[in-house]
Amino acid sequence: MCPQPIWPFLPPNTDKQNEDCLFINIWTPLTASPKSSLPVMIFFHPGGNFKGSSDGIMGFNLATLGNVVVVTINYRLGILGFLVLEGLIQENPKLNYGLQDQQFALAWLQDNIAAFGGDPTKVTIFGESAGGDDVLTHMLMPESWPLFRNAISESPAVTMMSSLGEGVLTGLETADRVGCANLGLAQTVSCMRAKSVGDLGIYDFNTKTAGPVVDHVQIMNSPPILWKNGMFNKKAVLIVGSTEYEGNLLNWLVHGNPPMNRTTYLQNQQENWGSIRKAPWVVQEYSEVVEAQGYWQALSNSMGDGWIACNAAQAANNSWANQGQVYRYLWTQPPHSVWIPQWLNATHSVELPYVFHVSGLPFTPAQNTLSLQTIGYWASLAHCDNPNGCSSFPGQTRPKWPQYNAAAQNTMIVLSTSITFATDFERETCQAWNENVFYKFQY
Repeated sequence: MCPQPIWPFLPPNTDKQNEDCLFINIWTPLTASPKSSLPVMIFFHPGGNFKGSSDGIMGFNLATLGNVVVVTINYRLGILGFLVLEGLIQENPKLNYGLQDQQFALAWLQDNIAAFGGDPTKVTIFGESAGGDDVLTHMLMPESWPLFRNAISESPAVTMMSSLGEGVLTGLETADRVGCANLGLAQTVSCMRAKSVGDLGIYDFNTKTAGPVVDHVQIMNSPPILWKNGMFNKKAVLIVGSTEYEGNLLNWLVHGNPPMNRTTYLQNQQENWGSIRKAPWVVQEYSEVVEAQGYWQALSNSMGDGWIACNAAQAANNSWANQGQVYRYLWTQPPHSVWIPQWLNATHSVELPYVFHVSGLPFTPAQNTLSLQTIGYWASLAHCDNPNGCSSFPGQTRPKWPQYNAAAQNTMIVLSTSITFATDFERETCQAWNENVFYKFQY
């Protein structure tokens, strides 16, 4: 795996980390041959673009049940993937090295996946959490467009991308912390390159990291502005959605079980939104949740809405408004996991065992059907350019999923063991996030 922080509550894994980490894993159906020309699905892993790995993501069941070639990859993370320095800009203004790694993998598929039975003209990119947001970002990067056909973005986090200037400031802070500041532009770059992963503090979970920036080369403006203005890949069919309680898992991982007091709540809202001067607005927006459900749940809801659910919503709504082809979902099935407590409800990442048909717990018959139906929708997009199947891949029997239409009733699918349809999810809340946060930032 690529160098990354060590989780405070997990055993150290530095022995598994190496800068030589850009690997591709490929799974094919047992019957695949170089003549098969199967659709390809390449997965971008979660982890906030500063942690995570394709290790442990098993693609064989999805490949077999979906009759597709499944690919997972690693890409550079954190400081190594997204550092911005003026000296680096002078060398090459194209930044976001982690996203470039994903592009390199997609280009590699164009040249090589046919040998594994894949069709390079039918590549679907999909990802979850930061991987889902990377999918949406590639939808905004014209250099990526020839490299994929369709896209699936699961719980995309997070929509707020730093400006180039903010990225430079973060880079200068990093250089100063490791003794490489005030050396001249080229000398600072050389000094940073000479540092080991340990010297850079990458293993330390408390070290300030780096993420994607608007570099004005591949990413021309803040993502919500690009979506709003229709500057995305309209040829690609997009599936995008979120879970019902996105923030519960994130809050629980960082802050533990409820309850939470007011002081801690306000401190966390400041940490989450203070850098963009929106903490007071968030506190006011979620005051009714505090009164009804307490501080812990209000923090969870604001994290889930601002970082994930409303990001998915703005992409879906802006795609529809600009004549894109989009299918929207809401996942409401509770966790089926050995490590996510049931009381967290349908929270961040709980759909992944169903998408990959892999779990540490046996599926019930109803859960197994949901997994097969989900794979049917996802793989049909790769086969048929829509999630409803075609003659080459009908998939598991499942309800027909209409294209999302923000002006119509019941065009958002609600995925659970009893599939239904809804008109929207938190529409007023997400409109408030658009007006007060997402659309306020233009670079």
